[in-house]
Amino acid sequence: MKNQSFMEQLNLNDTAYLWDSNINDGYPYIDIEAPAIQVMYNKNDENSAVTVTLQANEKIKKKSGFKLSEDEMQLVKTYYVNYEEDVVVEDMNGNGTTINIKIEGIVENDKQIYNIYTREDLMEISDRLKARESFENKTVNLMNDIEISDDESFLWEPLGTFSNPFNGTFLGNNHTISGIYSEGYTEEKGFFGVCSGATITKLNLDKISFTGYAEYVGGLAAYTDDDTTIKRCTVNANLDIDSSKRDTQDITREVGILVGAANDTIIQSCTTKGSNKLTTVYGDSVALGGIVGYR
Repeated sequence: MKNQSFMEQLNLNDTAYLWDSNINDGYPYIDIEAPAIQVMYNKNDENSAVTVTLQANEKIKKKSGFKLSEDEMQLVKTYYVNYEEDVVVEDMNGNGTTINIKIEGIVENDKQIYNIYTREDLMEISDRLKARESFENKTVNLMNDIEISDDESFLWEPLGTFSNPFNGTFLGNNHTISGIYSEGYTEEKGFFGVCSGATITKLNLDKISFTGYAEYVGGLAAYTDDDTTIKRCTVNANLDIDSSKRDTQDITREVGILVGAANDTIIQSCTTKGSNKLTTVYGDSVALGGIVGYR
C-alpha cells in the first residue's frame, strides 16, 4: 500500500485521496480540506466532442475555460480535440484538488466553414479554441447580428490565446456583434484575444465596455501578429483601464480601441469611436491609441 501503484487503484474521482511517502507513514490519506471531485465524461453521438463535468461535494470557484453551474458545484467544459491536462479545482477557501483530464478517441472535425447565427454558435467557436482546435484554413461566417449581453451580466472571454491563437478567417459580412463586456483582471481583453495569421473582414463591434486590466487590450483584438489582416471593420468601445500593478500580474502595456498591440499586421479601412482612458499609470510606460496602442 505504500506506493503509487496502489494509489492508481483507488477511485480518485470520488475521494480526495493523496499519497506522499513523508506523510501518514507512507500510506494513502484523505485531504479533508480539499474538495472531493467526481469526473464524468460524455461523448456525443458523432464522436467529435467530449463534454467533461467536474462534480464537487461543495461550492467551488469559477475556472477559466469551464462553465460554472448555478449551484456553483459543477464545472463543465467541452473538448473537440484529443487532449490531456491537469485542472486544479478550488473550493471557496482556495483549497485545491488536482484532476487529470484525458480526452481520447475523438474523430477530429474537418469542417472548413462555421456559419454563425446565434450567441450559442459563437460560444462553440470559443469552446473549440479553448480546447486547442486550430482554425488554420477554416472560416467563421457571421450570418446575423448578435447581441452577446444586454446588461453586463455575461462576461466575454476573448477568442484565441497566446497558447492557441485564432489563426483562421472571420467574415463579418457587415453584421454587428454587440454587448461585449469584461471586468477585473484577464490575460487579454478584446473580442479576439490573440490572432496569428488571421483574416478578419467587415465585422462591426458595438457596445464594448472593458474595465480592469490586462497586458494587452483592444476592442477588436488584444494582440495580433504573423501577417494578420483586418479590413473594413468598425469598433465602438469604451475602455476604462487601470494600469496599476496587481500582485504578480503584468501591468497593462498596450491599449487601443481597435487593437492593443499590432505586430506584422495589415489594417485597412477600419474606423473606431468611443473612449480610451487609463485610471492609473504605474511602473513601465503604457502605449495608448485611438486605433492601435502599439505597432
